[in-house]
Amino acid sequence: MKFKCKQCKKEFHREQDLKSHMSKTHKKKHACKYCKKSFDNKQKLGAHVRYTHKTKKPTTDTQIIRVPIVLRISINANVIEVLGTEE
Repeated sequence: MKFKCKQCKKEFHREQDLKSHMSKTHKKKHACKYCKKSFDNKQKLGAHVRYTHKTKKPTTDTQIIRVPIVLRISINANVIEVLGTEE
């Protein structure tokens, strides 16, 4: 019996060899910070976050807020720091 990789179609005689191949060759490197699901590239991760977690807020205490005409500020706890202006 042969074990076939679903991503690259390479075949192995032992299931353990396929598992080793998968972990070394097709390891998913980009983890979602909301649910820890992993993806093999940033584009897939970005699409996942946009469509699955679109109502969630960033996990950090610092957020950048863009004010269209006047300025950009950073809110960190109770401190407001002016980062620059937009024209």
